[in-house]
Formats: sequence, C-alpha cells, structure tokens
Amino acid sequence: MSAAFSVRTLLGRLALIGLTALVAWKALAFALGDLLPDAGADTTVTLDPGNSVAVLALSRHAASAEAEAEAPARALHAVRSVLATRPADGRLFRVLAQLDSSDVSIAMRRWQAAIQLRPADVEARVWLADEAVSRQDYVTAMRHSDAVLRVSPQHAERLFPIFSQWLEAGTGVQALGDTLQHRPPWRRSFIDYVARTGDEKSLYPFAQVLQTLRGGPAPADQEEARPIVNRLVVNGDFELAYLLWRTVVPPVAGPASMLYNGSFALPATGAAFDWTLRSTIGAAVSVEADGPDHPDALCLRFQGGRVAEIGVGQILLLPPGTYRIAGQVRQEDMQSPRGLEWRLDCLGETPHAVGSAILPNGTQDWGGFAFDVTVPAQDCRAQRLQLATRARIPAEQDVDGSAWFDNLSIDVPPAP
Repeated sequence: MSAAFSVRTLLGRLALIGLTALVAWKALAFALGDLLPDAGADTTVTLDPGNSVAVLALSRHAASAEAEAEAPARALHAVRSVLATRPADGRLFRVLAQLDSSDVSIAMRRWQAAIQLRPADVEARVWLADEAVSRQDYVTAMRHSDAVLRVSPQHAERLFPIFSQWLEAGTGVQALGDTLQHRPPWRRSFIDYVARTGDEKSLYPFAQVLQTLRGGPAPADQEEARPIVNRLVVNGDFELAYLLWRTVVPPVAGPASMLYNGSFALPATGAAFDWTLRSTIGAAVSVEADGPDHPDALCLRFQGGRVAEIGVGQILLLPPGTYRIAGQVRQEDMQSPRGLEWRLDCLGETPHAVGSAILPNGTQDWGGFAFDVTVPAQDCRAQRLQLATRARIPAEQDVDGSAWFDNLSIDVPPAP
C-alpha cells in the first residue's frame, strides 16, 4: 500500500465489502493529530535527523500530489534513520509499512508492530481491519474496529453504516454480536443508530443479535433495547418486537397476567410492551405510595385545565378471544364533563376500540373495576390499553382532581 493510504480511503472500501464480501475497507477519513503540517518538514529533518514528528510530516508530504518524484525515497530513508534511534515509536513502523510494501509479509509485521507499540494508532488499526476483511476474518476486523471506536468515537459516523451493511449482507454478524457481548462503550450508540436508520434488512438481524446477548456476560437491558423494540412496532412487526422485549424484560413478582407490571412495582421504560407513563399538559403522572396496601400506585393529578391527551398506556399482543381487564382505583374530587375511561384499542389498519370502563366523577376510596373485551380475529394483531378522557370536543376536555390506580390485570374470564 502506498503512502497515499488514508483512513478515509480504507473505510469506503470496507463499506463495499460489507455488501459484496470482497476485499478492502475504503475511507475513514481523518488526519491523525500527531502529524505536523508538511511545510518545513524537510528542513527540520535535515537539521534534526532524530525528530520523529518531522519525519512523519515529511512522509505525509511524500504522499501528496505536490511532492516531487524523489520525495518518497527521501522519506523512507528518513524513517529508517529515525527508527535506528527510536525503535519503540509505533508510528514509524506504520509509516514504514505505508512507504514500502514491496514485501507483503514484512509490511504485515510492520503494521502489527505499529499497534503493539502504539495500540491507539487509528490508521494502523483500520489498515489491519481492512486486511482482515480481505480474508473474511471478521473477528479480527471487529477487534480492530472496536479499538478504533474506543479511542476515536467520532469515527462511528463512518463505521456504524459499515456494520449495518454487514447486517444486511449477513457477513460479520457473529463477530459483531460477540463484540457487543462485552458491552463496548459504543454499544448503546450503535443500537440507537440502527433504530434510527435501519430498515428491515438490518433491523431484523440486529434484533436477533440483541436476543443472543441474553446468555452472555452483558445482556441488553430494557433501556438499551427500547429504541429497537419501538422501531419494530412502528414498522408493524409486533411479534418480533415482542420477542425481543421479552428477552430483556425482568420478571414481575405476583400473579401472572397478560398485562406487564400492573402493580407498577418496576420503573416504566416506555418500551412498547411496558408502560408509557409521561406527564402531559394538564395531567401530572407519577408512581408513588398511597398507604401500606398500595406502595407503588399510579397517580394522576389534573390541574383543572384542558387535557387533550393522558400519557398512560401499554401495547399488548393478545390473541383473538375474550378477556377481563380489572384494577383498583381511588379518586379525590374528580371532575370531567364525560369522565375518564380505561380503553382497549386495536392497532390494526383502522384503529378502533373494543371495550372500555368508564370512571365516575367524584371522590371514592380504593375499590375495584373490571370490564370484558373481545379481541377480533381480523385487523387486531396488537392492541393498546390506555387511560383517556371521553371528550368528543375541546370543551369537554377540562379535567380536575386526582386519581390513583393499582393492581391492573388482564386475564381470561372464568367460564360461565
């Protein structure tokens, strides 16, 4: 490889490999901060032959389009001279490999020496990753890529698209998963990147990668998986989203129910099949104790103004059939023109409600409520249980007072 080698060139080539399984890495593209401007490097080396920084700058100048014909040979001689006095400078081995690649095996030993002496040498790491990909050795390629991202996180903007292309092509997926098993510092950023930019060709294999982390030393948690789960839900792939979510969600103590965390004992993550609990204009939402029997009750405090939306809901994956939704409620001075309701909506092509329980106005101590719903076989692959006002027009959205909820559940009702 010539002195014109650059990290940018390598990364671009690697992107091609991700799709074609051929050779090379092309274009990660940032000059290394330890290189000085080219101007004056030749003079500095003449005056100070042991100045390795000047020699590196001279070598960079030799690779430029403005360099004279004899510049590479002069740079090569300067590098060898400095190496005689500074044999532990890994940068010099890297430049030597770039300037003289006539013997492939010798050049490879120089690249290896470069990272052994200077593990944070990004350019050497990228070259070695490129060489590993040319042999379809994605384990080694990922090891060097991981090292690059640890010392230069800004390179994620070029490496992450390459990893996504590997996912699409099915190459390097195992190596990527094995690297993520050890929770590298860039793992969460890459998960967010795939959730934001991935399509079905990369999202689905990556969801499987996250599932495989479950048995490893650093399984994905709910917070990490949430962006992928929610993106799959947006794409309409409810089943895969649910399977991924179940691999990361902690078990809930208490009676089994088709509703997750109905006692609100665990923090809500906002993932699709967990509770979304967020305050909205006019409605403050929190989880707090309300006496010894309700240590983690869902609390809503309304401020007497218009409430267009209540940020309380959970997506479900109920198969067709009849279910009973039940819970406990306490209210203080609740006032709403048409009352509040717990409602189950189908999330098919035409969203529609399949059942609800209306909560009366006023004050009441803790008591139970329940309602039955029938999930149809058509156009209802997923559902959303949510708390809402029954307002039909803005004038009916005024809500005042407070309400607490606890021990919500969804079960198959007993046979009559």
